Amino acid sequence: MRKILYSLFVLTLISGPLLAQDTRVVYSETFETADDVSEWGVFVGGTGFTAPTQNATAGVGSTGALELTDGGFAFLIERPITATVGEEYSLTFDVKTLAWDNTRTLNVSVIGIDSLPKSVNVSNITEFTTITLGGIVTNASGHIQISGGNGGGENKVWLDNISFIVNQPFSLSTYFEESFETADDVSNWSEYVGADGFTEPSQNATAGVSGTGALEFTDGGFAFLIERPITATVGTEYSLTFDVKTLAWDNTRTLNVSVIGIDAHPKSVNVSNITEFTTIRLGGYSYECKRSYPIIGR
Repeated sequence: MRKILYSLFVLTLISGPLLAQDTRVVYSETFETADDVSEWGVFVGGTGFTAPTQNATAGVGSTGALELTDGGFAFLIERPITATVGEEYSLTFDVKTLAWDNTRTLNVSVIGIDSLPKSVNVSNITEFTTITLGGIVTNASGHIQISGGNGGGENKVWLDNISFIVNQPFSLSTYFEESFETADDVSNWSEYVGADGFTEPSQNATAGVSGTGALEFTDGGFAFLIERPITATVGTEYSLTFDVKTLAWDNTRTLNVSVIGIDAHPKSVNVSNITEFTTIRLGGYSYECKRSYPIIGR
């Protein structure tokens, strides 16, 4: 089956926040008290038995933390969040886990508030690690969700220093920005870290937003895979923003745009159902100064 993906990519490396009047801290908590514990429960998922408590010494530097405990199997807990439609958001948190079966997945996700949910796998994190998720608000209310399916036996997740910020401006250092009005960037798209593929990149002068240029990916079917190298400085937050749409994609199968290599915890979003140009944002934290790859594929 023929599949085509058109996209406009802007990768921006963030080197530090600047103050601005429209920046809002929607939610910020260090868990030095138990005040926020009652906000965590099960709202949009099935019935859950994951218990939230405040632990005064289990956080970063032996400070307070939110401790989430489950007897096994279906780990599920959520916290409501609100924002204004059209705002960009950033969710940052410190997290670690205990006694999680690493053959199974445990995700921290932003759901509902973003029509294209953003999530990260935290099942292998046994020491506090800082993670950033980014996106664009498309619905006024949603949830921060931690979920996964484990085996039997008690397991725990600790959260500390969590913040949900909207419209945060940054001092920007742009690594890669392209509107595809020419074919100059086409040669940079190929297969680098995945298996060999037959996805073909080309520039289409009229297929983009409002009839402008776009990068067009064509594949005969089966294994859709194409990548572009990027680099970044260790310790910088990054933002990847792009416009994307697809044609003739089998929606029972998954097509992801992902950032891998540059981020210890790869960020991805499913774009298989997007048939009209949609703006998507992925955010994260650069942990290695090396070649890395935004990937489009299954």
